[in-house]
Amino acid sequence: MAAEKKKKSDKGFTFEEGCKRLEEIVAQLSGGEVTLEKNIELYKEGSEILNACNEMLEQAKGVIKVVDKD
Repeated sequence: MAAEKKKKSDKGFTFEEGCKRLEEIVAQLSGGEVTLEKNIELYKEGSEILNACNEMLEQAKGVIKVVDKD
């Protein structure tokens, strides 16, 4: 079976990598053991990753719509 080529976002990560990092960020934020400044930093990072992942999902939906039309 041919290896899948995973598309990376403009930020340089795949959808799967973004989801994994989001899970890590949520765990850190939920743990309550980081400073307010670190919480804000993590929140900003998570927000950027979430936006990039949403863009990748929208692109995938567009591809699926094109394929379904055929």
